[in-house]
Amino acid sequence: MSVEACRIATKQRAERDPFLGTPDGTPVLDGFFSDLDTAFSTLKMENLKRLTSLMESLHQSQAHAVEDMGKSRDKLAACFDPLGQNWPPEEKALKRLIAEIDAQLLWLYQKVRFQLDQSLKPFSPKKRPVGQTLDQIADGYAALIKKLPEEITLIRTRRKPAESLNGRSIFAANEEECLDRICASTWGLINRIRYHVLRRRLKRRYRAIKLPVRELARQSLPDRARQKDHPLIKAYEKAYTEAMDHLEDIWRNMRFNLITGLEELNELQAQLQVSPDELPPSDKLQERLTDARSLVMDILSHTAEKLAAIESPLAAFFEEIPVELELAHQRRTSSLKEDLLEARLLRARLRWALYRRLQHGRNLLTALRNRLFPPERIEGKTLLRTLMGRYTQRLGNLLGRARPQQESLLRLADLPSSVELARKAKDLPPVYRRMFNIGPLKSREFMVGREEEMETLEDILSRWQRGRACSVAVTGPEGSGKTSLLNCLVSEFGARHRIRRLEIGQRLRSEQDVLNLFRQWFEGAPAFDNPAEVVAFLHSELPSILAVEGGHNLLLRTIGGRDAAEAFLYILMATRKHCLWIMTFRKYPWIRLDYQLQISRYFTHQITTLFHSDSELREVLLLRQHTSGYPIRFSPPEQSGESDEETTDEARQTEQKELQDRFFRQLFESSSGNIRAALYYWQISIRFDPEEKGIRVAPLRKLDYRFLRDLDRSYLLTLAEILSHGGLSTDEHGDIFRLPALKSRLILDYLTQINLLETEGSDPDGQPLRYTTNPTFFGPISETLESLNILY
Repeated sequence: MSVEACRIATKQRAERDPFLGTPDGTPVLDGFFSDLDTAFSTLKMENLKRLTSLMESLHQSQAHAVEDMGKSRDKLAACFDPLGQNWPPEEKALKRLIAEIDAQLLWLYQKVRFQLDQSLKPFSPKKRPVGQTLDQIADGYAALIKKLPEEITLIRTRRKPAESLNGRSIFAANEEECLDRICASTWGLINRIRYHVLRRRLKRRYRAIKLPVRELARQSLPDRARQKDHPLIKAYEKAYTEAMDHLEDIWRNMRFNLITGLEELNELQAQLQVSPDELPPSDKLQERLTDARSLVMDILSHTAEKLAAIESPLAAFFEEIPVELELAHQRRTSSLKEDLLEARLLRARLRWALYRRLQHGRNLLTALRNRLFPPERIEGKTLLRTLMGRYTQRLGNLLGRARPQQESLLRLADLPSSVELARKAKDLPPVYRRMFNIGPLKSREFMVGREEEMETLEDILSRWQRGRACSVAVTGPEGSGKTSLLNCLVSEFGARHRIRRLEIGQRLRSEQDVLNLFRQWFEGAPAFDNPAEVVAFLHSELPSILAVEGGHNLLLRTIGGRDAAEAFLYILMATRKHCLWIMTFRKYPWIRLDYQLQISRYFTHQITTLFHSDSELREVLLLRQHTSGYPIRFSPPEQSGESDEETTDEARQTEQKELQDRFFRQLFESSSGNIRAALYYWQISIRFDPEEKGIRVAPLRKLDYRFLRDLDRSYLLTLAEILSHGGLSTDEHGDIFRLPALKSRLILDYLTQINLLETEGSDPDGQPLRYTTNPTFFGPISETLESLNILY
C-alpha cells in the first residue's frame, strides 16, 4: 500500500471512529448560551414595551377619572352655594341640588367607573399580562432547546482540563502527527497495529465526556407547564388584588356617602315643608345642610385623591419586573452551567445511564400493564370497592357504631320570623342595618364572587351586538342572587344600552295570557291576536335588552298548562337576534321546564347564582362588615367560656381565626350556599356590644330538620310542587291536587306558620295571593324531598 493510499484510508477510518472522529461540542454549548441570551433580551424588550403601553393607557384613564371627579365636585358646589346665601332655601334650588347629586352619582358610576374598569381589564390575572411575558420567554427557551442534540461530547486534555478543541475532533487536532506515524510503512498490517497503538496513547491524553444537554436544559429552563407557580405571577396577583380591593373600597365608600347625603337632603326637604309652628330651629336645619355639604364634597375630594394613587401597586411591580426577569434568567443559565459541570463527574454519568435504563424499563412495564389490565377493568374495581365501603359504613351506622356526638339542636320552626328579626335589628347601629339588609343588591359594590358571571354577560352582549342570536337563563334557588345580578347588569350597562326591566308577575296559563302580558309590557302596543303579531311588533321596536324576572311562572302542571310556555318560548326564539333575552328561573321550575319542554335549547347561555364554597360567603359578609367600620369579634362556644384576658395577642388572633373558620363552615352548611339564608343566619348570630363599640358573633348552632320527614304526605307533596313551580296560589294548589279552596288554604297556612313557606301579596280580604318556599330553609327542604324521592 502506498503512503498516499494509507493516509486516505486512515483518515476515513479515524473519522468513523467514535473516539477519534467525534467533534468537540464546546462551540455548540457556547452558541446555545449566546442564542439564549439574545432571545431573552429580544423577548424581554418586546414585552416591556407592551407592558409600558398598558401602563400609559391606565395612567391616562386614571387622570381622566380624577379630572371627571373634579368636574362633578364643581357642579355640586355650584348647586350648594345658593342654598347657603338665603334662609330658608328655595324649594326649587333644593330639588335641583338633590337631582344633581343623583345625576352625578349615576354619571360617576356608569361612565367614569366604567371607563376606569375598562382600562384595568387588560391587567386582570385572567388576561395574564405577566404570564404572557413568561410564556413567550419559555417558548423562546423551548425553541432553542429543540435545536440542541440529545447528547454532545466534550473533549478535554487530561493535563489541562480547561482547554478544549473548539469543535475539532481528536484526530483533526492531531491529524499530521497521526498520519505520519501510522503511514510510515508500506505494510498494511503494521499500519493497522500502529493505528491502535496511537489510539491508546491518545486515550491517555484526551478525555471524551458525553452530556445529555437537551434533558439538562429541559430541567433547568422553564416551560409553560411550570409557569403557574412562578414567583412573579404570585407577586403580580398580590399587587393586582391590592389595587382592585383599594378601588372597590373607594367606589363603595363614595356611593355610600353620596346616598347618605341624598337621604339627609331629602329629610331636610321634608322638614322644610311642614307648617312654621312645627318647623325645627333654624340653626339645626342649617347645621344639617352644612353636614350634608361637607359629606358630599369631602367624599368627592377624598375619592379624587385616592384615585390618583390607584395605579401605585401595579406601577411599583412593573418597575421591578425588568430586574426580576434578568435575575431569573441569570439564575437559570447559571444553574444549567452548574448542571453541565456536575454531569461531567463519573457518578453523574452513571446516574444518567441508570436513568435512561430505568425510563426504558418503566415504559415497557406501562405497556405490559395496559395490555394485561385495561383501564376500564381498573375503574370497575375502584367503583366496586367504593360501593362496598359505603355499604359497610351504612351497615355500621345501622348497628349504632361510630355515630357522631350530637350538638345542641335548634328546630327550624323555633327560629325568629322576618318581623321578629327586624325588631331585633333595631339594637344595631343604623349604618350596620343598611349594610346587612336582606334584599337584592342595587349595584355591584357589594357583589362578590360574580366577576365571572359579569364578564360572561359582557361577552354575550358583544356577541349579540355583532348580530348573533343570544339568550341567557339565570337559574338558582329562591334568594340566591338572581335579582341582584340583573340589578348589577342594569347599573353596569344601562347607560350604554337600551334595557327593559320586565317581570312575569302571575302564572301564565294560556296563550291569551302571554299576549296580554306583552301588551302590558310595552306601552302603546296594540291588542295581539297571535304570537306572530308579537314577534312582528318586537322587530319594529329598537333593539334592546329584555331583563325578565319570574320565568318560573311560565308553566302550571295541569292539563293545557304547556300552551303558555310554548307560546312564550316561540316569541323568544323568533326575536333573540333582535332582542337580548335575559330571564331568571328558580332552580326546580327550570329543571321541570327542561324535562317537559327542553327549555335549555332556547337559551344559548346559562348562569347559576348559588355559591359553592364557604370562602365565597365569607368574602360577601366580611366585605360588608369591613365597609361598616365596626370591629368584629367571634365568641367561643358556651361550654368553653371566655378566653383568658392574659392570653397573648398572637394566641387571641389564632383563636379568632379558628372561630371564624368554624362559623363560616357551619354557615355554609346551614345556608346551602344561599346568600339570603346566609344573611338571615348572620343576623340571628350577631349583636352590638355598646362597651366595645363592635359586633359580637355567637356560634351558629346546628339545625335539626329531621322533623320534615315526619310531615304528612300531603304537606311533603305540597312543598315539592311549590318548589317545582316557584310558588303557588291557593287556586293553583287546588287545581293541581283537586282540592277545595278551604283544604288548600289549610295546608298552605300550616306550612307558613312553621316557617317553611312565605307569602307574597294579599287580596282585598287580607288572604295571601301566593305561597313560596322560605329561602332560608330551601336547602333542608329540597334535600329532604330529594332523599324521599318526592323531588327530582
